[in-house]
Amino acid sequence: MIGVGTTRYVRSGGSLSKGRLAVDAVIAALEDSGLERQQIDGLAGGSLQASPQYVQEGVGIPHLTWWSTPPLPASLPFLEAAQAVFSGSCSVAVAYHSQLRPPSRQSSDVDRSMRREDALRIADLHSHNQYYDVYGARPLAYAGYMRRYMHEFEVGRECFGKIALNSRSHARENEHACARAELTLSDYLSSPMVRDPMCLLDMDYAVDGGDAFVLTTRATAESWGVPHVVLHAAAYGSNEHPEADKYRTIHSIGQELAMRTLWERSELTLDEMDLLYPYDGFTIIALRWLESFGWCKTGEGPDLVARSWSDQAGQVRINNRVPVNTHGGSLSEGATQGAGHIREAIVQLRGSAGPRQVPAKTALLGVGGLFFNAVALILRSQN
Repeated sequence: MIGVGTTRYVRSGGSLSKGRLAVDAVIAALEDSGLERQQIDGLAGGSLQASPQYVQEGVGIPHLTWWSTPPLPASLPFLEAAQAVFSGSCSVAVAYHSQLRPPSRQSSDVDRSMRREDALRIADLHSHNQYYDVYGARPLAYAGYMRRYMHEFEVGRECFGKIALNSRSHARENEHACARAELTLSDYLSSPMVRDPMCLLDMDYAVDGGDAFVLTTRATAESWGVPHVVLHAAAYGSNEHPEADKYRTIHSIGQELAMRTLWERSELTLDEMDLLYPYDGFTIIALRWLESFGWCKTGEGPDLVARSWSDQAGQVRINNRVPVNTHGGSLSEGATQGAGHIREAIVQLRGSAGPRQVPAKTALLGVGGLFFNAVALILRSQN
């Protein structure tokens, strides 16, 4: 990775479209890399994003030899771009991701009737799946999984609260984050309930914004003499019955498969990881990623969080050393479907994270949910 770009995250993008946010992020990434538009020959953006052709036109890229539109999360276009470069389908690829909340998720700049109409339209699209609701998200499925987890392992909500508090503590050092106000465990426990036991602070913080990443081969980056971060290993994971409404047990998830495959592909070990970035679209997802990483067994995540917790810092540090989601995660920086996690890992590993910089050479990322689309990554610095 030789360039990263991001737009300012905001609660309301105003007149900006999802396509404009993607174009702005790609232009920022190119400026960061020092490359010209004509040097880009590959584009990857999610299936719900502006099309590669739209972004090509908006950015002014003369020619493409490869493009792709995989589904969410942001780790999928990122990894497809890496594979395209590795295979020779293109020389330099840009992966991008942008998000713009639909009217049903906005509290301003749109009248109430329009929000309701948009919400009902989304609900109708997913009427076949009882785990969707009028918000177009999956709080029902994850709330059900969260409740089952709490029942089987006899744990309370405090461990999930500490995951939310950890993200907020880190976000206070990140001027890019949208949720930076101080948060206490009491605030979490009294937060409005969305789907019992899932409260509002268990869910990611909706924002408008965009991110982009410039990728090429390591040999090319070294020949150009540009600073870079290396994708060391990667793996996907999707188990049998990957849809939420077909799940039969909480003990078999795509995260675990992705992590088993990742460790098979890497000579690095868990103890050599300096940074952790578990996706936190919901707090239960982040907790299960910590378990899937290998720090503990299934059901032992709450104990891991408890013994890794610092009351003074309000943060989780595994083995009193390894920080978790140094940017504030989706819970506090903003809901970017994992793009923020990838960006933060790159920024940290190249030493440009400013006041939140952590000495680090390696980062372990788990980007994706429980039921499907789990992606595990190891990034490392160029040295």
